[in-house]
Amino acid sequence: YGPASYFWAKSLFDLPFQIIFPFLLSSCCYFFIPSLDHSWEQFLIFTLVLVLAASYGTSMGFLLG
Repeated sequence: YGPASYFWAKSLFDLPFQIIFPFLLSSCCYFFIPSLDHSWEQFLIFTLVLVLAASYGTSMGFLLG
């Protein structure tokens, strides 16, 4: 297999973990942050940012590792 197919297969396999763990982290930590307004939309944006950061970090780990 080529490097591109390995990267995409590994990324797709890790995708559920990259969504579940940041969601668990955000659901635990979001309501302890006093400066947020605690709306559903803000929670989804907060969770999306954590999911994207986890995806970016994993991709950089694959690239450099």
